[in-house]
Amino acid sequence: MFFVVKRTRKSSFKGYSYTNDGKKVSDDYIKQLLMELLSVNDSFNPEFFYKTLGSKKLSAIFRQRFNIIINHKKIHRLRKELNLVRYYHCHSKHPRKRPKNHDITRPNQYWESDIKFIPTKYDGYIPILSIIDAFDRSIVGVYIGNSIKAKHRFAKFRMIILFLL
Repeated sequence: MFFVVKRTRKSSFKGYSYTNDGKKVSDDYIKQLLMELLSVNDSFNPEFFYKTLGSKKLSAIFRQRFNIIINHKKIHRLRKELNLVRYYHCHSKHPRKRPKNHDITRPNQYWESDIKFIPTKYDGYIPILSIIDAFDRSIVGVYIGNSIKAKHRFAKFRMIILFLL
């Protein structure tokens, strides 16, 4: 036995927003402001970068510049009505940095290095450089010191290479 609950939700949009003074501002005026803000094509104009902003930042600009209190969801809805919403590119957090021209088939063929900062009780943060084999994800070498610079990384690589030979 199934019960279906139907919600009759009458979500109608008000058609206006408020200013800081409590005055009503119509959505048509807000659409007009959006069109003016996002239609700037001169790259030397300071408003040119508004095209790249999302709805949350635009709502903050409306609050600061025009004294209009408007929710970011409403701005997004108005931008969709005006076809001003751009395509969102989903970027991967960690792009693959390994070489694509050959396969890694055995250990000690390709190494990766990683730096982590470990908090201590008295000395702040201590950097740890670890060199990892990309084939089996084993740690080949570790360097712990007060600072890690390129010379420390290359010295550790040289030491590991001499040890493996």
